Amino acid sequence: MSNIVLFLVIAIPRSIYIWITDQVAGDTPLYLRVSDNILKGCGFSASVGPVDCEPIVGGYFPAYPYLLATLQFVGFTEKGIALFFGSCFALSVLYLRKALELTTQNSKISCGIALVVGLSPLTFGWSRFLLIEPVITIFSVLCSLS
Repeated sequence: MSNIVLFLVIAIPRSIYIWITDQVAGDTPLYLRVSDNILKGCGFSASVGPVDCEPIVGGYFPAYPYLLATLQFVGFTEKGIALFFGSCFALSVLYLRKALELTTQNSKISCGIALVVGLSPLTFGWSRFLLIEPVITIFSVLCSLS
């Protein structure tokens, strides 16, 4: 199976799922509020009012809201951000496949494992949310063979 076909097999169902579902769950409103404050010049804060810029201290890793703010700054919508993360996940699975193929010298096994990881229901459900978990999943796949 070619990399393009593998990418499409993983990315198309994930993209359809993201497109037809909502992106908000759990901490999403907080992350979006923080990224909105970053874009408004208020920094890493969860303030609701335009004047009160009280920074959040402890408990949250600031990189994810800054990533959201960057993607929003270049024009991504909530769905667009989720689709971007879904595409990044599919690309990370392509890396996994290549790394496994180099390690095992067996393209069928590496393709099979890539399909299992790429279509796993364990990651599929989280892919639609604007939470840090989909991003952590991408890095987990990328770091799995390091």
